[in-house]
Amino acid sequence: MVTHAPFPAKVRDVQMRSKMTPLWITSSIAFLLIGAGCAAAPDVPEFASVTVDDSAGVRIVQNRSPVWPDGVGWRVGELETSIGVADGAPERQLFRVFDATRLSDGTVVVANSGTAELRFFARDGTFIRSVGRAGGGPGEFSQANTIRALVHRPGDSLLTWDVYGQKLSLFDPAGRFVRDARFSISERMYFWRRVFPDGTLRMALINPDGQDEAQTGLLSRHIRLLRFSQNGDSLGVFGEYDESDWHMTRMDRGGGLFMETPFARQVTLRVAGDP
Repeated sequence: MVTHAPFPAKVRDVQMRSKMTPLWITSSIAFLLIGAGCAAAPDVPEFASVTVDDSAGVRIVQNRSPVWPDGVGWRVGELETSIGVADGAPERQLFRVFDATRLSDGTVVVANSGTAELRFFARDGTFIRSVGRAGGGPGEFSQANTIRALVHRPGDSLLTWDVYGQKLSLFDPAGRFVRDARFSISERMYFWRRVFPDGTLRMALINPDGQDEAQTGLLSRHIRLLRFSQNGDSLGVFGEYDESDWHMTRMDRGGGLFMETPFARQVTLRVAGDP
């Protein structure tokens, strides 16, 4: 299954704190749900904690407290491990964490993209080692903030995607570099974290064919999904789709802030054979 989400979390029962932005990952999350539907939606049971209103023809259902009987429903599990500090040893300060995974022995591997490193932590959160750095050599990443995927593979091997270097790297469970493959394509590709049973990869081109990236405001971008071997050979195109709505704000000092629009259209793609 492929769910298009900017920052997927893969580690259960692990809390990670970043120096820039907190990131919490736990085994269970409780939600307060505010739903909106149309008049054709099924009737909502009349509980004291539920209100149903109408706003300009839009039916709004608000749930202000749980409606399950005692002993039923979701609960937040106990925190097992805490990784990352706001102040302390540099190796424990996380910066622009883009992905994380847990190995079979409980080791947690964090893609600390802000420093172009993979950081390994023991089951109890103790720092073990860092691998990688900014550079052009084997096992290095082209620059800071370039690691955009970390995929746990059979045998506890690890695949990383360097989005600026357009490079796929393979590491063993201890973080030792095994090999890499560079993709020869003029447009920037994104690895959508899907490795098929035959080892081929699903990649994505955002706004292919030179679509305008310089505009401001609401953007409706385009996706082209491709299939590649792990050696970087193109194996054809899956299809082309409209992407989720995004918003671009240009900064006075250059560059821009690119954010997914709240409550906007979301695109989910599934490929036959996905788990």
